[in-house]
Amino acid sequence: MADNKAQADKVEKDHAATGKPVSPTEDPTDHSVPAGKIAAAVDPSGKSDATVKAKEDQEKLEEDKSLAGKIRKSELFFVRDHTTGRDYVGISPQNDPKATEGSKRLSLVSALDSVAPRTGMQVVPKDGDAFVIGDGFGPDSNPGDWARVTKPDGSPFFA
Repeated sequence: MADNKAQADKVEKDHAATGKPVSPTEDPTDHSVPAGKIAAAVDPSGKSDATVKAKEDQEKLEEDKSLAGKIRKSELFFVRDHTTGRDYVGISPQNDPKATEGSKRLSLVSALDSVAPRTGMQVVPKDGDAFVIGDGFGPDSNPGDWARVTKPDGSPFFA
């Protein structure tokens, strides 16, 4: 601990000599460079693993604007609670402080983007009141139909 204090005092003294303030959030001895910048300098053709990985990361960020990205970001799942026999769309019982211990152990939780919406399905959003999905979602529905589901006020559920 004394070594850390001595090092911090030395850094402050060195910065005081240059007239630059010491940032409490930045490590003045950290000279790291983003991987994308290094990859661009090392591999201008853009075919190295680091460059390809940076492009994949960018594509993932763009994917978040898609319906699937919005569904994942919502943290909602299709839940089949075997203790109550209830099926609903909501947060996982393991993350629900109001869920019973039985529900936490005996619920089947599925990714929402692999389940099609159905007329009459109950939706319990994290923020807002629970509602039931309206007409128009029969047996021929598919997971892409989540884009058509609306809240009771008529706004899209996944906006």
